[in-house]
Amino acid sequence: MEALTRFLRRTTISFRVGALAALLLFALALTNIIAVEQMDTNAQRVYSATDLFDELEALSGANREFANVRYWLTDLALSQLTTSEKSANEARADLDAYIKQIAEDDPNLATEITREADAHAQNATEPDNAYAANNRVVGNGRLAQAREHSEEIQNRVAAKRSQLHDRSEAARGLAERGATRATRLAIVLALVCAGLGLALTIALLRSIVVPLGALNSAAKQLIAGRQDVEVPPSAPDEVGRMADTLGLLKDSFVERERLQREAERQRQTIETAIETISEGFVLFDAE
Repeated sequence: MEALTRFLRRTTISFRVGALAALLLFALALTNIIAVEQMDTNAQRVYSATDLFDELEALSGANREFANVRYWLTDLALSQLTTSEKSANEARADLDAYIKQIAEDDPNLATEITREADAHAQNATEPDNAYAANNRVVGNGRLAQAREHSEEIQNRVAAKRSQLHDRSEAARGLAERGATRATRLAIVLALVCAGLGLALTIALLRSIVVPLGALNSAAKQLIAGRQDVEVPPSAPDEVGRMADTLGLLKDSFVERERLQREAERQRQTIETAIETISEGFVLFDAE
């Protein structure tokens, strides 16, 4: 602190105040930049987690709509009702919409689901002809093949959902840790800036108040008539220039006192001389 105070005494007060303000502004800007960067990074992690949840939602929707397709195709094979066919087509349209969403993140999975769904639909709609021809073996075989395609879709969707669930949990944990880290970093930076600002402010005040107090004390002693007062040393700042002025004032007081003593001595000499001359005249008249 003393070394910093001595360093500050080599500069002007206006420079010290301006430098302190600039340094604090820089620290504030740096703190904000770091905090914003941390928040932006954490926001990207949150967005990634959100994207994973969207994928999970698309997979859940595809799984749900495929279950509807399977139900209505089975009902169509057994009932041959137009309403079942219409419902199956509507469910397939909804399934295709979810498959389109899945394709944005995993085109291969979307292609596999589409292929398996088409194969399932083909095998699920053919058993009615076999049953109509009283060929239950062929019909049951087609249904078994349709079931295999259905299970394949369910297995692939389940595997993808498990993978996305693990990734989403990891992303959420990373986002939470990032938020905690950003909060701690912001607190640490705030404390560091506060401590730095406090230390610099104290050093700045000491570099002004201490020499100014010494200067004020010296001025009071000079006004009281003391000539042995110690004037603060000279310095490049404003207080140092005031100390130089006070030193000149002290020197003028000392010089004035010397001149007064010299004048008094000369006056006494003249008075003595006058008295001596007067005594001489008296002696001369007496003779």
